[in-house]
Amino acid sequence: MGRLDATLTTTSVDYPGVGDEVRMGNLFFVFGSGELNFAGSADQLLVAGSGFYPGISSTIATGATLVRPIIGGSGQYSGAIGSATSEHLANGSWRHTFDFLVPGVRV
Repeated sequence: MGRLDATLTTTSVDYPGVGDEVRMGNLFFVFGSGELNFAGSADQLLVAGSGFYPGISSTIATGATLVRPIIGGSGQYSGAIGSATSEHLANGSWRHTFDFLVPGVRV
């Protein structure tokens, strides 16, 4: 189906409370299979934004949800805008839900 590449940068420590952090993230959702994932020609969505994280963890807390803006895309998602919701499920897995519009595309 694809892959997720991401970077996180911590911008605040002990905010909003002791042990919390604010992190800015860039998430690249790359759709397709096989060589398309690495050829630079895959369909992609770019999600960026900030959120609250527990300072002792590399991810948002289990059971937490974070909504970030979709700020663009490529391929069939070129020009996409909207939002992405990332959920860290209780079993440790993830669900990412996209709500977006691609200008000029009618659904």
